Amino acid sequence: MFFFDNFISTIAYAALLVSNCALNMACEILQLELGNMNLRLFGSPKVLWTSAGA
Repeated sequence: MFFFDNFISTIAYAALLVSNCALNMACEILQLELGNMNLRLFGSPKVLWTSAGA
């Protein structure tokens, strides 16, 4: 029984690490994408003026 509990907790811990890693990667990718999007949106003055309503 001890082995079984240990096995389960090891799997749970590994799953937690993997999901945490995946979450971090997703967040970094999202930040990069948002950064690129902001660069595209606000990089060109025309878009900036259009969004300002001028």
